[in-house]
Amino acid sequence: MKKATSLATSVANKEQPATLLQRHLEYFSRWFKAKSAVAVCFQYRKILLNRARGKQTTRSKSSACEYDSLDIQELNVAEQEIIRHVQKESFKEEISKLKNLNTKEEAKGARPFSRLDPFLDWNNLVRIGGRIK
Repeated sequence: MKKATSLATSVANKEQPATLLQRHLEYFSRWFKAKSAVAVCFQYRKILLNRARGKQTTRSKSSACEYDSLDIQELNVAEQEIIRHVQKESFKEEISKLKNLNTKEEAKGARPFSRLDPFLDWNNLVRIGGRIK
């Protein structure tokens, strides 16, 4: 009589699952459209927060789902938020090092851009230094 053997195999996906924002950004074929969609989401979030806080808006109930036209500032905020999110996903370790460092010598890492003198600007975006300071 033969012994019955069974083997179990599993496949692990080493790639991180795409976040909600990443999946939505891949949907758009143009940068401006993606940026506009994020800006509209911020407008909607602002409307909902105002409603939750009990603030009355100047809109009537019939126009509650209509959005104002986007201005340059809202588009810039949306662009910065997209970039911040992508950088946060791609450079988690480097951003945490940059937040915690006291001297620039501690920022040296294995990533190629560590030689480019990276720093966090006042919007918490990763920037790189240049020849001119």
